[in-house]
Amino acid sequence: KIQFDYDQATINPVSFSLLDEVVATFKNNPQIKKVSIDGFASADGSAQHNKILSDQRARSVMAYLVEHGVDPARLTAEGHGVESPIADNSTPEGREKNRRVELNIVEQTVTTTKVEIDPKTGAEKVVDTKTATESKQPTAEPAAMTKPEKQTTPGSKGVSQ
Repeated sequence: KIQFDYDQATINPVSFSLLDEVVATFKNNPQIKKVSIDGFASADGSAQHNKILSDQRARSVMAYLVEHGVDPARLTAEGHGVESPIADNSTPEGREKNRRVELNIVEQTVTTTKVEIDPKTGAEKVVDTKTATESKQPTAEPAAMTKPEKQTTPGSKGVSQ
């Protein structure tokens, strides 16, 4: 979880290593075309203050990524305030979970490869390869966990994403 100074958009240094991993992910995965950085807040304080703070925090994360080499054209940032809580705002634990910044892939290039196996030799033969750009609208709703189809990205071999 990305940590911020209390009631500020200043990223706490304990989060730098996590954000450096995000930068590396961008650099090692050119198929990731666009990521939405979404900031959220707990119900503590006014809705207007939380909307502004969550937006500033999302933009702070975006600034960090850009300063460390991520192309700004690959990023968007938006604060949602208290919209879309993922936990109960009536408990301290729930409020802590609701204070978050999410990074969601909204556009990526996906390569699907059809492979046949020779029954005699066991050798693989690529019979079809399709590459497409998939886009989804960023959402303030937490994504449901689903099992993806077998897809590959450039440079990988039949790895499920």
